[in-house]
Amino acid sequence: MSRCYIVTMITFAKKRANAFAIGAALVLPPAVCAALIPARASLPNTDAALGLVALIVAVAVLGNRIAGWLAATGTAV
Repeated sequence: MSRCYIVTMITFAKKRANAFAIGAALVLPPAVCAALIPARASLPNTDAALGLVALIVAVAVLGNRIAGWLAATGTAV
């Protein structure tokens, strides 16, 4: 395979990962927050916050800064 082909495929994969991460940043934080509502009485707030922080970090690592910012904003709302 030529170097140009490999660079093109890496660029394509990064664009796909960023698009997936932005979609996940818009959908996952509200879904996880909604799933945590029934556990409010039994789950400590610090554990819930740690789970949401882990979600934000996972989205930010998968995508770019925009995805991380969207995940953090969605969780804060």
